[in-house]
Amino acid sequence: MILFLRYEGNRRGVFHIFSLACFAVSLLIIEVCVILPLIVLLIDYLFLSHGEIRKVAGNFLRLHLGFFIVLGADLMVRSYIIGWSFFSQRALWALNFINGTHPLWRFFTVLKISALYARLLFFPYDLKIEYLFQPANSFLEPAVLFGLALLLLLIIAFVKNVKRHPVLSFSIIWLFITMLPVSNLFPQGNIFAERYLYIPSLGFCVGAGFIFWWLLKQNVKTEFLAWKRYVYVLFILLTIAFGRVTYERNKVWQSDLILWQETVCKSPGNFRAHVNLATAYYNLSRWDKAMEEISIALAIEPSSSDALFTSGSIYL
Repeated sequence: MILFLRYEGNRRGVFHIFSLACFAVSLLIIEVCVILPLIVLLIDYLFLSHGEIRKVAGNFLRLHLGFFIVLGADLMVRSYIIGWSFFSQRALWALNFINGTHPLWRFFTVLKISALYARLLFFPYDLKIEYLFQPANSFLEPAVLFGLALLLLLIIAFVKNVKRHPVLSFSIIWLFITMLPVSNLFPQGNIFAERYLYIPSLGFCVGAGFIFWWLLKQNVKTEFLAWKRYVYVLFILLTIAFGRVTYERNKVWQSDLILWQETVCKSPGNFRAHVNLATAYYNLSRWDKAMEEISIALAIEPSSSDALFTSGSIYL
């Protein structure tokens, strides 16, 4: 991305070539990089073309075509050489999820996922590494309705601020684009995980920073303190609150044992949590505790290959 911006700044082709090469390499390392051509389009639309679609179209050959050619080549290699596709059996396999019953259950579930991710961004409590996630089988589920309302609200905010506040629009559409690969609109192994918010949270932070900047620019008359002081106090309180959550989570991640003990405590019905806790006990040579946890895991999911393998390792 930096190389692409350098190319746009001085029009030296070598930067564009290196940006395409870095994109090709990134696709081999982490698949979520498929979103980069859309990010480049977004930057062009909001900051280079200033919301003019015709200008974006005029820039397509020079700025964007190379990224889409690299992406197309990567997908062809995956499809014809590796045999991968969005709907392969491996992609359809879900680790902590069962299919819904309604014909539109996947679309409903995407909305439900969006609502839960929004809750994690604004109110990061009850955090855990493993979630037991139930599919959405009705449009009338509260989480589905909230996800739809949030989606519509963000779309309206994006459209209204394209030219007035492009930074805010950038933060909104960044959330959409970076969530696409992990939203389960296309099947994948794990349907919901906190780590999927790492990249989207950048858009959230940019948007939050813009909102605080906008609040500081408002000339609001207050009775006791100057308006800016209220904004500063709010910012400090939120920083302390989120910092406290980060500090507490860091203590949980001190070791595998502490991490999976906490996960089992919060999700006692999650068999994978029990398997991983058993593995943590096994690595510490605490055989009795490991066998106790693996027995619970097998009681929940008798056919789990991970649980059976760990059980055999303990006996050996």
